[in-house]
Amino acid sequence: MKTHILMGKLFLESFNILKEIQKEIQKDLKSLEFQKEIEVEFKNLNFMESFKKNFFTLLMLSIMIDCKISKKNVVKYGKIILYLRQIVTSTDNIIDDENKGIIFIDRLKNNVVSNSLVMLFCQNFLSKTCLEIDFKSSLSQKILNKIYLIAESESLRDRK
Repeated sequence: MKTHILMGKLFLESFNILKEIQKEIQKDLKSLEFQKEIEVEFKNLNFMESFKKNFFTLLMLSIMIDCKISKKNVVKYGKIILYLRQIVTSTDNIIDDENKGIIFIDRLKNNVVSNSLVMLFCQNFLSKTCLEIDFKSSLSQKILNKIYLIAESESLRDRK
């Protein structure tokens, strides 16, 4: 029973940190000149909805909290997670001609162009956040190498 209570507390704390992470991402996006064209849809109006939509993100945040990583760094790692999710989703959107994710550009009606631009600025913010955590910049390179592996596996799919 204690384990269930601990997990519940960790998930609730990670939910509250997720809201902070989302605010930080919105701050990043406000630095763009075309910020008014960007729409962000964070789907976490309440804990249960967020738990369903963001389970693995909340799980990773909970693990970091339980490992006693500083809240400041949990927020940074959380930003990295969300930027990675959007980059992977945008890549998939280009392949499947879809428009899913959390970050959208309203005025761009061409999905390839819109998703490519979203990937570019998410990668920029991801790299910036990695450098704030890791001064040797090896973290950013490792993440880029892993993104390549995801892209490689996506390219194996039949586009028909």
